[in-house]
Amino acid sequence: MNSIKDLFNINPKYSTILADIVGLILIDNLSSLEQDMLGNWIMLIAQNIITNANSQYLIESKAIGNNINLNSKETKSIYNPIIYNKERLKQIMKEINKDKYVDLDKLNNVLDELKEKINKIKID
Repeated sequence: MNSIKDLFNINPKYSTILADIVGLILIDNLSSLEQDMLGNWIMLIAQNIITNANSQYLIESKAIGNNINLNSKETKSIYNPIIYNKERLKQIMKEINKDKYVDLDKLNNVLDELKEKINKIKID
């Protein structure tokens, strides 16, 4: 591996096997209390990485405007908690992310046209 980024390109199965091997190597000649301490320390590192990543994702989501609060009073008043009004929620999402849904609408139109052409070919 040339850099830490290479770690993200490893086959998931190999990555899991590698983690198993590293875990077995790390616990060699350690007492159960030492293994427990080492495991907790590694989990603490992982929690720090996950917390940082989630905070960064939240900031990026707010910056590009695709963040909707499903717990807000405004959103909760739109739907019945038992039966969701999916069409109203889609409408709100379209209003929040206008540019993204324009592209999706165009894509849906192109797909519909392709389906029609395929159906015409099948009929002929």
